[in-house]
This record gives sequence, structure tokens and C-alpha cells, in this order.
Amino acid sequence: MINATKTLALLAFLLLGIGVRADSVEPDLRRAIREAQRPRIHYGPARVGWNGQEKIVAPAVNPVYESLRVDSPAAIRRQLKAVVLPHWQVAMAFLALILGLRMMRSLRQAAHSEPASNVVPFPARSIPREEAA
Repeated sequence: MINATKTLALLAFLLLGIGVRADSVEPDLRRAIREAQRPRIHYGPARVGWNGQEKIVAPAVNPVYESLRVDSPAAIRRQLKAVVLPHWQVAMAFLALILGLRMMRSLRQAAHSEPASNVVPFPARSIPREEAA
């Protein structure tokens, strides 16, 4: 429904846009002369550093606030530690998964390498010999 509406709107836009012409704008000479005769506005220079260099006063440092800021070095160290060191429960889950898969693999290999105890091999066929008389 939405695609049909979009398609119909696009088709209507294209069909209505066929009759539109982009003609050049003819300049109005009287208006251009009026604008040229207006006095120009004079903008004064910017006052940055007008009275000499600004004095920067360093604010008092609050150590508690600085440690809680997002961009403080202590906060960055905390975030990196949280990213690098996994949660202990997740680490234990991965360890249990790895050990469980290794145990399953060793049990499967042991089952395939040993012959089953209930399999009895048949004796080789004996060829009857003719006894010498």
C-alpha cells in the first residue's frame, strides 16, 4: 500500500512537472539602481583582544568531581578496565563450556579407539589338509 502510494505520488509529480518551464529572470534595472544608491552599512571591527590579552583565571579543582567526569583519566581507566576484564560469571561460564567440550571430545575419541568388548572376531577359515598316507 505504501509503495503504491509512493509510486502514484512520484508519477503525479513527474506528470505535473512536465508543463513547468525554467525561464531566465529578467533584471529590474530601476530596482538595481535603487539598491546601488543606498548607503552601505559599515560594520565595526571585532573587539577580540581590544584591551590586550584576556586573563584566564584557572578555576579551583575539585578532585571528586574530576574523578567522576567522563573524560577524566580516572574515568577512562575505569572504562578500559571494565571493557578488558570480563564479568567473573561470564568467565566461569566460558571456562565450564571449554572444559565440558574437551571432556566430550576425549570421551568420544576413547569410544572410537577401543574395540567394543561384545564383538567377537570369527576364527580364520581353516583349509582342510589331506593327510599323507
